[in-house]
Amino acid sequence: MSDFDIVDSTFREGAQSPLLFERKKFFFTLEEKKSLIKEMIFLGIRRFEFFTGIVGEKERDDFLEIKKFAKSLSPEVKFYAHCRLSRVDIDCALQEGFDGLHLYLNLSSLGKTQYSRPVFDLVKEAKKIISSLRESFSRLYLRFSCEDAFRTEISSIKNVFDQIAKYVDCFGLPDTVGLATPLLVKKRIKWFKKRYRSKLLEVHFHNDRGLSLINALAAIDAGANLVDTTIWGIGERNGITSLGNLLVNLYLEKRFLIKKFNLERCFQVNQLMKEILKFDIPYGESISKSIRTHIAGVHQNAVLKNKNLYEGIPWEIFGVKEKSLLPSYLSGSHFIHYFLNQILNYQISFDQAKKITKIFKEVLPKSNQTPEELLIKIADQYLPRKNHYDYH
Repeated sequence: MSDFDIVDSTFREGAQSPLLFERKKFFFTLEEKKSLIKEMIFLGIRRFEFFTGIVGEKERDDFLEIKKFAKSLSPEVKFYAHCRLSRVDIDCALQEGFDGLHLYLNLSSLGKTQYSRPVFDLVKEAKKIISSLRESFSRLYLRFSCEDAFRTEISSIKNVFDQIAKYVDCFGLPDTVGLATPLLVKKRIKWFKKRYRSKLLEVHFHNDRGLSLINALAAIDAGANLVDTTIWGIGERNGITSLGNLLVNLYLEKRFLIKKFNLERCFQVNQLMKEILKFDIPYGESISKSIRTHIAGVHQNAVLKNKNLYEGIPWEIFGVKEKSLLPSYLSGSHFIHYFLNQILNYQISFDQAKKITKIFKEVLPKSNQTPEELLIKIADQYLPRKNHYDYH
């Protein structure tokens, strides 16, 4: 599938994340957006989804600056406007110079209750608007999504998609409330690809039940062309598919799809978000320092001999170049010997390491010092150092 790509929605979906509010970070600044966009462009992302200026002047002004900045880095970058099927939204997006429109309606039995007009009228209006856009803007990228697509009857989706298929470049099937399963995803996408062979398909999976990543992989396996992601998977409620986690899994399962991506930049993207939010990279993120951090004594001893024993993926490819072996209550004599000799430059025999390890394990549970501080304190009582070395 040569036409596979990723659509970043960090500045649309991600801006709705509860995590930002928990961090008292109610919006990304212009400079933060530019720095994140730059790193993602270096990574290989070329499609970005934004709100239009309809949500506020700051959004409009930021976007106009970002568009110039991003296109100076890569002319291939495309910006898509997340729009209601509203002339006001659409006119705003066109004035701001978006490359495409992401239009949507909710056709599920529940979704219909949010509209004040009958669905028949909405569909009729949608066809009128989209056909008019295609006639006026032949090169404008148009995507139409059926919101909450995996709780919507196929007959309802088909009724709308059939009427507008000749006007759009892409259809979207978002799992808006995160209830889809891989089996349902594959079944529905296979139906779509059979019926609308010439159309691109974009998917968007929420993580309410923890299945966004596996659903995205199932969708790709079934023929989806585009997957929406955000950095760390941040988004409404529990978020959506994580950019980094998706790339890791595609590297392992379908490497041919991601040849254009510079995977070494993944870690820097995650680190940059960490600096912006002043919040550690979540443990659910594959690409972080914790992925190469080893604490159990058996693991520490093993990776000193062969890192592949407890590191199943070559994390250097994703930019995680340093491993971290931390002294702890679980550490054994082999690691304590290595840590004191190779990291802290003490002159130490293995017998001395066994003695220090025993003392270290006895004292640590009663100490208020960090394991590193305590280990240095004990070692200083028994050992000379080769050279002065400040661990911290």
